[in-house]
Amino acid sequence: MRTAYLACIALAAVPAPFGLSAEPTEIPADGRSFALITASTTHVPDGIAVNFGTSLGSFDSEDPDLKVEYGEIAGGIATVRLYAGSVSGTA
Repeated sequence: MRTAYLACIALAAVPAPFGLSAEPTEIPADGRSFALITASTTHVPDGIAVNFGTSLGSFDSEDPDLKVEYGEIAGGIATVRLYAGSVSGTA
């Protein structure tokens, strides 16, 4: 299974709760499959950047070293693609 961690940046001192989901929840370590990772919140206004990070795979199908990606909250959600690497495990 691939999972991602996230942090919300550019916020005031009060942390905002987030939901985090992946679709699909597991992807093969084939170097080309991807999952859509979605952060959702009702406590953050549109336009705020969300920092997604991973320890396995990449956020760019052409750059296997891209371990951090930014998504922007729009309508309470921010979504990025997490591409599988060639090593299996939990990200």
